[in-house]
Amino acid sequence: MIPYDVFQEILSNVDKRLSELEVRETTSIPSWKDVVPTVSQSGAVTLSSIEANFVHTGKLSLVFARLVIGSTGMAGAPVQVVLPLPVPSIKNSGSIRTHGSFSFLEATAITYYVGSVISKGPNAIQFLTNTGALGEVPAFSIDVGDELSFTLVYETA
Repeated sequence: MIPYDVFQEILSNVDKRLSELEVRETTSIPSWKDVVPTVSQSGAVTLSSIEANFVHTGKLSLVFARLVIGSTGMAGAPVQVVLPLPVPSIKNSGSIRTHGSFSFLEATAITYYVGSVISKGPNAIQFLTNTGALGEVPAFSIDVGDELSFTLVYETA
């Protein structure tokens, strides 16, 4: 059993330590914002359906998109997406660094591609499969009804 005076001293020390603790403000994550990306394959490609959102907090950005293609691209050229402002720029843009993953359904051929998302500029991204850039190797054109989905998680510039 602890003597009363020792117990009082312990409580006093606990009170002192608690008063010395710094109270830190918690930061809530902002809400998702809609964004309208542009898609190109050696020229602009229209979209028939767009579900694209981003959230940014501190130096962290998250982007999610599901895009349905509305026109035809050019076979043999890589598929590229540009994320418009206010989506923050990607740090170390242009480096072959994975920032996320993607899936692509070529609807007419019923071919499914998956791979990594890499940056090609401050707000531009491309898609790498195990054979090369999507649309370039193997060469095919994106077409009406094809579906591109991707998720990005990156540090902002």
